[in-house]
Formats: sequence, structure tokens, C-alpha cells
Amino acid sequence: MAAGLAVITTRVGGPDEIVRDWYNGVKVAPNNVDEIINVAKILLSNDELRRNIARNARDSVNRWYSWQSIARWTKKVYQDVLRESESTKWVSLW
Repeated sequence: MAAGLAVITTRVGGPDEIVRDWYNGVKVAPNNVDEIINVAKILLSNDELRRNIARNARDSVNRWYSWQSIARWTKKVYQDVLRESESTKWVSLW
């Protein structure tokens, strides 16, 4: 996706959470070779569709997985943890 290519992935694991079917990639059933072949044929025969999916894939990676986005998410996690710890009364065990 980061390379700006249309990807074909299975509907399991991490890629299933990242890819929006026929928007920034194409999802297929696991272990379904025929479906992979059919999707590959569609993408290879339709330049406009392939280019749109590839562009959307690249845009998705840039938007959600840039260092700026990761830094923003990490900062938010730390802020949430700190806010939670400030609102929690800590009981000393000693």
C-alpha cells in the first residue's frame, strides 16, 4: 500500500482491519486461489480501477500511518493514561 500499488489481501488478521474492500485494496477469502486469480485479472484488465485503488492505498497509508499520525496517537495514549491516573486514588500498600 505504501508503494502506491493495488493490494490483494485475505479477510483475516491485520490487513483485514486496514483494507477497505475495493477502495484501498481488495479482500479475498483465505486459501481461495480462484478468487485471487479472478481479482488479479480484474485489476490487470481495468487500469482506472487499479490506479484508483492504488492511489487510495497510498493516501490511506500517508494519512493513518505517517510518523505525524503515529506521534499524535502515541501522545493521546499517554495523555489518556495520565488523565486516568490523576483521577484514580492510589492506595499505598506499605
